[in-house]
Amino acid sequence: MKSGLTQKNGTHLEKLVEQINDFIEGLGLRGKFATLIISLLNVKTGELYMCNAGDNIVHIYDSASHKIKVLTLASAPTAGVFTSDLVAMRGGFVVEKTILNHGDILYLYTDGIEESTRRIRELDYTVRQNEVEVKKMNPKTHEEESEFKMEDAKEEFGPERVQQIIEAVYNKRKYTLTKQDNPNTSEVLEFDFTKCEGSVQESIFALASLEKVFRLYKSDKVSQTDYIRIDKKIDEFLLKYFNMYDYYAAYKSEDSTGTNYVDYDQMLEDEQSDDLTLLAIKRI
Repeated sequence: MKSGLTQKNGTHLEKLVEQINDFIEGLGLRGKFATLIISLLNVKTGELYMCNAGDNIVHIYDSASHKIKVLTLASAPTAGVFTSDLVAMRGGFVVEKTILNHGDILYLYTDGIEESTRRIRELDYTVRQNEVEVKKMNPKTHEEESEFKMEDAKEEFGPERVQQIIEAVYNKRKYTLTKQDNPNTSEVLEFDFTKCEGSVQESIFALASLEKVFRLYKSDKVSQTDYIRIDKKIDEFLLKYFNMYDYYAAYKSEDSTGTNYVDYDQMLEDEQSDDLTLLAIKRI
């Protein structure tokens, strides 16, 4: 991006967000929407312009403090819920600016990483059940009523783990991944990042790899036909940094569908319910 161009014409990211918003809203698909952040970076000056629709949290690794700093942008509705005219009446989609200093790293990722979940299991690996209150409107009385149902107890990967993992990689520290009420009580999931280079690529592989391990488990009910498909690059990362690699990959085989994956046989996992897309941009 040329700074002279933005000084002359400004940065009108809100116009692009409005177009996306009105396109989705115009489809008329009830309940369909999109959350997004659109960013524009001047790699020379470090000027970072951002405009969001329903996703107003930005993570930046601060090279000076060696920590993740979290920026909260102005609140805006998700794209596709209201027309841009109505959004404008509520303040509109706002363009905000910050500065990426030399060495700072901008992280943009889908909520699939933070909202990744595992089922909480008892010592015998049966899934724990929680009673959940569900409120509904009675169509006859037009009053809110409550009913209770049982749901699988789950634990989220969460933003705190994401932050801790990134910081552990760049600061070349060990990181222990904990699982709430892990049935394997003797399991210590340690990742030794003291041996890494502290690169952007390593931080991305660390997030993807630990999210995978977070959902993996092996119970006494696992069969010889059970298997988990693993990206080869994640497998290589785990081999290099994961202390329990030999246990999780004890029965590893080549995947029959191609050369990009391996299979961990006799291993189980909780399904990945959302897509996982990670992007990191470092200002040199």
